Amino acid sequence: MRRFRPHLTYANVVSTMCLFILLGGTAWAAVTVTGKDVRNESLTGRDIKNGSVKGRDIANGDVTTSDIRKGTINSSDVGFGSLNTGDINDGSLLLRDFREGEIPSGLKGDTGATGATGATGAKGDVGPTQAFAERTGPPAPTATPEFSITQTNITTATAGRLFVQGRSQFSVGCQATGAHNGQTLHVALYVDDVLVDASVQQARSSSNNDESLFGVSGSVSPGVHTIAMKVDCLDSTANGRSGNFNDRLGAILVGT
Repeated sequence: MRRFRPHLTYANVVSTMCLFILLGGTAWAAVTVTGKDVRNESLTGRDIKNGSVKGRDIANGDVTTSDIRKGTINSSDVGFGSLNTGDINDGSLLLRDFREGEIPSGLKGDTGATGATGATGAKGDVGPTQAFAERTGPPAPTATPEFSITQTNITTATAGRLFVQGRSQFSVGCQATGAHNGQTLHVALYVDDVLVDASVQQARSSSNNDESLFGVSGSVSPGVHTIAMKVDCLDSTANGRSGNFNDRLGAILVGT
């Protein structure tokens, strides 16, 4: 130190102090820059680091709609209850902007006028109805029975077969001729003078008979049809009848 002390001058001291003040002053200025030190509108978005500006850095009311790019704000950016009707333009909300149940149901409207009658649809297929009857008794009577015990007319709307039923209490006398000596007769149901299969029943001549018959006819067309209960004296002809009361006849139209 003694070697350098004779060379220490006032100029050396002042220049060293200026160096330290200069360096120290620069560091102090770097950390004390405020808004007053920045000229208005001299900073742009490129001068600000993404995410460095927070809500507390912006004064209330400073940001308006013109400062926000369209489509950059969604529902997560808006606080619950922070918007009211004055913040929303009329007609700007759609149904998809509401959760289910948020919109109350309106009042029920008046009943509308009855619409015009539609055209008649195509006719459907006949349903799968069926009927069966089987005869295990005596053979079928002749094709020309002597007379009808009882008969009636029916009308069918469509084609099909008829399930026919009949009952009668009667007494018929047959002439005492032929192999059966006038003692046996047959009673059966007919539709339009055609025998109804399986409806034939054997009865006794000159006796009080109470017969209940049923059977299924062949196919019939739409329209009026005659159903009847008729008798046939075997090997002879009828010579009289009596009774003929409590008669019942009926038919049900079934599928073809």
